[in-house]
Amino acid sequence: MANSAGFSLLELMIVLGLSSLVLLASQEFFTHAQQRYLAQQAVLRAQENTQLALQILHNALQTAGEAGCLSSAQLPFTSQVRHLPIQLTLLPVTGFFGHEGRWQPPLPYYLAHRPAINTDVVLIEHAGYARAHLTKAMTTVQDPIHIPEQLFAAGDIVLIADCHRADLFKISAVQNEAKGQVLQHLSPENHSAALSHVYAVDAQVMHWQIEAYYLAQSTRQAGLALYRQSILPDSPPIELVAGIEKWAVNYVVLQNNQAQRVNAASIQDWQHVKAVGLEILAFAPQASLTRPSYFWQGLAVTPSAPGHYAPGQLAVPLYNASLQ
Repeated sequence: MANSAGFSLLELMIVLGLSSLVLLASQEFFTHAQQRYLAQQAVLRAQENTQLALQILHNALQTAGEAGCLSSAQLPFTSQVRHLPIQLTLLPVTGFFGHEGRWQPPLPYYLAHRPAINTDVVLIEHAGYARAHLTKAMTTVQDPIHIPEQLFAAGDIVLIADCHRADLFKISAVQNEAKGQVLQHLSPENHSAALSHVYAVDAQVMHWQIEAYYLAQSTRQAGLALYRQSILPDSPPIELVAGIEKWAVNYVVLQNNQAQRVNAASIQDWQHVKAVGLEILAFAPQASLTRPSYFWQGLAVTPSAPGHYAPGQLAVPLYNASLQ
């Protein structure tokens, strides 16, 4: 049997030492790679949250006050509905400025204890996408309303309007027919079975919707989130985008024939609001990131926690508004 030489103790120790160095270097490399990956993910997550929130709010504000040929800020209307959850204005937007633990103007009861302290709230009013022209002109103010499609249900709150006036009423009963629907507007759901005006076939019937947008505690993660709550029709709040650190809402109004940006507390007449401006800051925590400063409302801010801060802003002119 041939003799075979093994490794000496010194050789084994050298090999083990070199292997340990390689393992330590590999571990350090993978640790740094993981930290870089997590940091990049935090940056992307914050930027995506900012862009998503801005896109949602941009789309919502573009519909504010939209109702066909109507200009909500100038439309005379009569509300026939009993026990509305909100005082209707048919204004495109109204808002509430959160500061020092309270809101100006004061929050209505249906938003009490919803938004986070010291954050702004925006109400947006607009017609729904379901709408139809009359197929038969009314001959009296008590006539039912005939439309060519099956769009509505009993209990829906709808607006009937031409380009000059409007009535808001609750549908008391619906009769579905082969060629559409017949909508009743009787009491006790409404103050009266009579509308304020006899509408012709050029009038439209449409849902009227009111939605609140605000920040509140997220149900998905620590921190705040952007929420939408439908006030009319009434439904629970929906969490839209998590990871929102804060936001600020300002309004463009005409003062002495000049456009100025103000917060909700400074507005006396919401009909003078021509556009809405928003600033949003999303935050994704990540211990491996440094704390570079960011700009918020024109000022440089040094973050208090490690992570990525992604500010964003937009301005949206309101429907049928002009700087005249």
